[in-house]
Amino acid sequence: MKSLQSRIFILFISLLLCVQMMSFFSTYQAKQKSETVQLNNKIETAKQVFETQFDNRNYYLSAFAETAAKDYGLKTVFSEDRKSFLLALNNHRKRISADLAIAIKPDGEISGQLITYMKNKQIKVKIGPEQGQQFSNLELFTQTQTAELYYLDSKIYQLSLAPLKSGSRVIGWIGFGYIINQDLANKLAKLTGVNVSFLLKDPDLPTSKKIINSNSINKITYESKFIHAINSGKNDNYIISHFKLGEIDKTSLTALLFQSKVSVLKKIHDDWQQFLIIFMLEIILSLFGAYLISASITRPIKQLIHQIKYIGLGKYDQDITINASQELTQLANEFNQMKDAVVAREQLIRHQAYHDSITNLPNRNYLVERLSKLQNKQQNFIILQLNIRRIKEINDTLGHQVGDKVIVEFSNRLKLFDCNDELFHLGADEFVLISQKQDIKKTISQLSISLDSLFNHENLNLHLQYSIGIAKYPEHNSENIADLLKKTDIALQYAKKHNRIYQIYDRQFDFNTLERLHLINSLKTAIEQSQLVLHYQPKVSLASMKISHVEALVRWEHPINGLIPPDSFISIAEQTGQMDALTRWVTKEAIRQYLAWQKRNINIKIAINISAENLKDKSYSDYVIALKNDNNIADNEITLEVTEDAVLSDPAKATEILTYLKSHGFKLSIDDYGTGYSSLAQLKQLPVQELKIDKSFVQHLMQNTDDQIIVRSTIELAHNMGLSVVAEGIEDERTLLWLKEHHCELAQGYFISRPIPAKLFQTWLKECTYTTAKEGK
Repeated sequence: MKSLQSRIFILFISLLLCVQMMSFFSTYQAKQKSETVQLNNKIETAKQVFETQFDNRNYYLSAFAETAAKDYGLKTVFSEDRKSFLLALNNHRKRISADLAIAIKPDGEISGQLITYMKNKQIKVKIGPEQGQQFSNLELFTQTQTAELYYLDSKIYQLSLAPLKSGSRVIGWIGFGYIINQDLANKLAKLTGVNVSFLLKDPDLPTSKKIINSNSINKITYESKFIHAINSGKNDNYIISHFKLGEIDKTSLTALLFQSKVSVLKKIHDDWQQFLIIFMLEIILSLFGAYLISASITRPIKQLIHQIKYIGLGKYDQDITINASQELTQLANEFNQMKDAVVAREQLIRHQAYHDSITNLPNRNYLVERLSKLQNKQQNFIILQLNIRRIKEINDTLGHQVGDKVIVEFSNRLKLFDCNDELFHLGADEFVLISQKQDIKKTISQLSISLDSLFNHENLNLHLQYSIGIAKYPEHNSENIADLLKKTDIALQYAKKHNRIYQIYDRQFDFNTLERLHLINSLKTAIEQSQLVLHYQPKVSLASMKISHVEALVRWEHPINGLIPPDSFISIAEQTGQMDALTRWVTKEAIRQYLAWQKRNINIKIAINISAENLKDKSYSDYVIALKNDNNIADNEITLEVTEDAVLSDPAKATEILTYLKSHGFKLSIDDYGTGYSSLAQLKQLPVQELKIDKSFVQHLMQNTDDQIIVRSTIELAHNMGLSVVAEGIEDERTLLWLKEHHCELAQGYFISRPIPAKLFQTWLKECTYTTAKEGK
């Protein structure tokens, strides 16, 4: 008797016997009174109840569809994430136990269709067969916005659609529907007290006359022929009423309400006094029995629900205990096991969510929580964001396993730094240290002691280079945590860019970052819309003291920021993959200007800077060769300057491309020599004819004897290897004469002229102290 199933079974048997006995006694006492009136009342009442119930279903579907269509989350994933949308659509379907859920795009395509089916006596959901197809009768719904009938997979649904709107724009429709089947017929039969059948006639459908019939309330199974006979009015022993429910593809669906006159008349009570006595007795017995059994059943269930709600609030300190049926006791034990599993999983998930998998240090999520608490407490602290430099090179050279070991070693050293400071690993090569100490220099000095020693890996000593960005709280107060972390990142990027160990945040950095972002977004447009211009810096042939060459230098005439120097946007072009397009524009414009000068009898050779990107394949080489050939430019009139770093990044490929250019008549020059890591012996392997000494060795030539030794040695060694020499950065006459004395071929610098626009260059030539070379040298 402790089995819940046994108690429910005995209860149902008892109630059924009571109901049958009372029904039999009531029927026995019934008499035939006012047959015609009673029969009419019966069928009219049944019809009204049927219409009310069916209309309520229509209204309920329409109201719910309109409510679901206002769900912002449903609209958000409508056209972006099909899986998420179907999950959201199914959640809405379950709220009203709908048999059909459907979503339609504005073009009529069914983007989601869910239908229910029974499997192992359980309701399952699957994707409907029309998903991805066109909805057949969308116009009807968009015009009426009411529930209508829908035929799908040999089943009839009562369906209602509502528009999904973004503002006033309709982005689709969603709808929900209930199936019209035997269960519905049975339900309505019980409510109306008469038999209910649904009839659909259509010669085009596989079944010419489809009948959905309720199980008779008199336990009689009616055949289709009998139903058709009743429907046609050929059987006078039944009261009937028709109710047109709607149309499917111009085919009517009709509800037939019918009942045997004999059965109706049997239910008429002859003695109202006896009926009331029996009715009250039935109510009293039912209430008393229901109270006793429901109390015994629901008491432990309520206790179980109360304890489950307690656990649902995240309070796992108590186990669920219950003294009830075997089933409920077993259920309580299962809940306890589930609670223990949830606690274990939550602890694991929280640890994974708040800790890095490599170093096991708290991660960004944990950092955000911690910073929020510190801000709420109004505590002063500094944030140090550390970045391990060259970790990518380690990964590429030694592998990611070694890179991970370096990261772990770095974190271990940080852990030993100060136990009072809090350490976080943001992922990859990024760490954050929260320190309560305000002496930044002392903190950096102590960090250096911990971090600067070499890391030995398999007899390979690795120097753990790093940069640090620093922000202070509340000095660098921010509206939110993300903004505070952004400031440390900005300071870090500034330190990396300027090769500093650390950098404290400054508001000026924000301006530089925004300005750089604006330039990144505008550079492509600048190239396409010719916002770029070329300035030309003259070169003097020291042997003749005549202007024989110019170097084309690009500038950006920004419509808002004015003239922007190349240092501000060349690196942007390299990082955003626009260097090739920029170089091609400069090349084409420089050659155009060269040809214009030639027509005016200004015989000046021109130098063009090319980048490392242009040495990666032959596309640029073919482009500039085609320009030279198309314009019949003589050999060595165009000098292509490339930095030594660009050449040495891939010497084999650079040699191949430069050889190809030289073979087509271009003079090749190594620019900024002395700033990289190359040697003259390495450069000798390249097919170049000219060496350009970097201005850092020339600007203070007359004041620095070391620079004189370097420049003199470079000129002599270059000449010994057959290379001509250009010196840039000349800012006084003494330097110019010194270079001439030591047989430097070409000189360039502000002493001769700053870079000037092409439209002013011819005027400058007339006014300067130098003449134009008639024979190029």
